[in-house]
Amino acid sequence: MGPENSIQVVHPSLPVQIRLQNRLCVILGGGRVALRKALKLKDAGAVVRVIAPSLEGDAAAWASLEIEHEARPYGGPEDLKAFLVVAATNDAEANAQIALDARTQGAMVLRADAPGDSDISFPSTLRRGALSVSFATDGRCPALAARLRREAEVRYDAHYEVFLDLIAELRAEPRFKALPGRERERILTEIAESDLLASLGWEQPEAVREAIFHKLEELVHPTPRKGSVTLIGAGPGDPGLLTLKAAEALRGAEIVLHDALANPALLDLHAPQAERIDVGKHKGNAVMTQTQINQLLVQLGREGKRIVRLKGGDPYLFGRGGEEARALSEAGVGFQTVPGVSSLSAVPAAAGIPVTDRDFGNSVGAFSLHKHHGEGPCEDEWHRMAHGPETLVLFMGKSMLQHACDRLVAHGRPATTPAALIINGTLRSQRVIQGTLETLAGQVANEKYSGPGLIVVGEVVGLRQILTPSEVLA
Repeated sequence: MGPENSIQVVHPSLPVQIRLQNRLCVILGGGRVALRKALKLKDAGAVVRVIAPSLEGDAAAWASLEIEHEARPYGGPEDLKAFLVVAATNDAEANAQIALDARTQGAMVLRADAPGDSDISFPSTLRRGALSVSFATDGRCPALAARLRREAEVRYDAHYEVFLDLIAELRAEPRFKALPGRERERILTEIAESDLLASLGWEQPEAVREAIFHKLEELVHPTPRKGSVTLIGAGPGDPGLLTLKAAEALRGAEIVLHDALANPALLDLHAPQAERIDVGKHKGNAVMTQTQINQLLVQLGREGKRIVRLKGGDPYLFGRGGEEARALSEAGVGFQTVPGVSSLSAVPAAAGIPVTDRDFGNSVGAFSLHKHHGEGPCEDEWHRMAHGPETLVLFMGKSMLQHACDRLVAHGRPATTPAALIINGTLRSQRVIQGTLETLAGQVANEKYSGPGLIVVGEVVGLRQILTPSEVLA
């Protein structure tokens, strides 16, 4: 195969950090782009020399920089004896020549107008003290990198800077330095994967410092390891609705016991290394009984493992989390509970239905249509539902839709009461069928919908017509 037929492999850029303090960086050009590059270089501690007939744009910004300005045109390769050369003129041919000349002097090159002809690029970077979070797109869309940086400002707040300062204090501790390298790595990993960072949002830094140094004390004077179980609510389905505290717990888990309704993307994202045990129900068949799940949680907790029990929605709302917590408590196994975003309000909200509204429904009740041992509600319970809260949210009722509508009407709810069935709530595959207690079951009868379903009954269902874009209305 001749050279003209060879395939050129284009490799992605390698993200690196370069220390520029006291290193000479030369910028060719004096416009707005040159100013932006000069600001970044000075922020990194570089010595900046700008070669351009004049400095344009924000005069105050230029004046604030301690730079060398040589007010003249580019004079040739002798101008480029530097660590880094930035070609930022408004002439593409001039920038190309500057890049060629700079490489003859052994300098790295950044062409502001041609990322593909650059040796390095400046990513969009968020700094929180010692933490740097950078986004780059290999020059394809710097605006997207800038957007991601802005979003990161919310995710990575000022607590990260405080946290890293506390870690630096730990690393300077003589007892920490005296530990073997593997033990130092272990304690730093445990601290990073713990919920101590998240707790800075509501704890004083001194309390977090004490917790960090307690980890050191545990290594210096070890005690038998105790297991822990964390009951986590995974939310209604959308991975984005997992809470930050739940994500922290997942990242520190050694074993995750998960339900079928917990989105597997959560495990791929937050617990890729953890052992996974499926204890959910699949098409009516339980992998384990609830008693077996309780026994397994107790057994693993006693073995000193960090266990996460991942449950759909909220663990204490029809999630049997209370039963599991009782079993752990009775066995003397430590546990904690991380509440989840509940389907009670989140699924209707995603479908454009507020479960309460001052004009259409001031009360809401949650009911499961599958009780202990698979039983359904008794007649007294149907009566209380029919005459109880203005809004009813019925869980695990897709297969009982016709029966539920019939019983509510039989016990006094008007047949014209608005009702909706929501399938796969909060997911892209969400499907909403809207009708009344009289019509809804018939609307669903000839359709095949896969996935968990939630029934909402009440006048608030009618608000969906104005709270949901018309193109997604069923």
